[in-house]
Amino acid sequence: MAKKKKSVIPVTRRNREKIKFACRQFDRCIIIYLILVALCVLAVWNGSYQLAKPDADGFIWWFLLVPSYLPLWLVSLFKVITGVNFVFDGNEALSLGLCDVFMAIMVHLFVRFWGSRRGPFFIRDARVFLLIFIFWGVFQLVCWGVWQVWSMGGAGTLHS
Repeated sequence: MAKKKKSVIPVTRRNREKIKFACRQFDRCIIIYLILVALCVLAVWNGSYQLAKPDADGFIWWFLLVPSYLPLWLVSLFKVITGVNFVFDGNEALSLGLCDVFMAIMVHLFVRFWGSRRGPFFIRDARVFLLIFIFWGVFQLVCWGVWQVWSMGGAGTLHS
């Protein structure tokens, strides 16, 4: 008969080293993500928050909006419970950026907490998912930059 697999990861020196290495890599990815969010917030700081119309800023607005759904839901829940009204008009870039930073901190704490218990593979998987999101954000920033160059360079009249 085959032995039953143990679900508990043995605490050895090598496993602790693997977990530390995976945590360092994940920390670097979180820092890159936060820098990317800051660049996106600066890029659309004076932009108009309109997702219904085709605009160059739409690329970055969607990148900022997707990870901030959970914090925005919590803000809405807080508003329903307490009745405090929040006004984000004119400060959409800053508020979405702060929601993204809050979400990144929560994900970082969650991955570090569970990663120490689940092993290095959990942390590596979280890092890969975060890298996918970083590459998507870089792609959105590049699309925004190409659209800006296209519209400001005078070639926009050639393509109507």
